[in-house]
Formats: sequence, structure tokens, C-alpha cells
Amino acid sequence: MRKNILANQPKADLKVYAVWFDVLWTDTRWALRSDLLDDPRVEQFWDPEGKTGRWFLREVTHRQGAEMEWDAYFLYPPEARWTAAPAPLVSWGRTVLGSGKELARNLAPLLRRGRGWSSSPQSSR
Repeated sequence: MRKNILANQPKADLKVYAVWFDVLWTDTRWALRSDLLDDPRVEQFWDPEGKTGRWFLREVTHRQGAEMEWDAYFLYPPEARWTAAPAPLVSWGRTVLGSGKELARNLAPLLRRGRGWSSSPQSSR
């Protein structure tokens, strides 16, 4: 996310909300690597009970057999409205690293439409 999208598009008009929560035994507040997304367009939150992941599963993805959504991205256009559930959803995927190319591909038209996309990527930080 940071290297392939944020660093390559430093002037892109976008907002990223990262919600971290405890899923694996290594997922603790004190071990959180907030520097992984060190970009001013990113707001990071800690959800110790995983309410966000359960909400996205119940309201957005409806994956069978899952307890919550985690290590996932949800892409919404600038005109999305957050009422009962955010809409319209452009795409979602998991894992974040495994779906990075799909995320970048689905994000590109939104940024071009808003004139916030650079056609030639900058070097990464």
C-alpha cells in the first residue's frame, strides 16, 4: 500500500483509514507498526475488540465461515456516503498485500477522474 500506491502517487487526492485489531497472537497494541503507513493521507485506528472487522463481514462482504474481515481493503469513490453501510463499494479484497495490484488497478480510474493520478510513478521512499 505505502510503496506501491501512496509513495508512487504522492499528489493523489485520497484518504486511507487503517484499522488495526488483535487477530493473531502477534497483534498487540504495543507491537503495532504504525510506521508501515507513514503518510499524511493515512489515519490509523486501534480497535481492540475487532468490532470493525465483524461489522464489515456482516454488512459488506458476507463471507461464509469467517468470523471477521481482517487484512482486507475496501475501496470507495469520493462520492461514497456512509449511511447504514458505505456505498457504492468499488472493490474489496484480501489480503492487502496479495490484492495490491487489484487495488491499484481499481483505484487508478478514480484518481484519474479526480485529476489526482500521476501517469508516471515517482520513485518510492
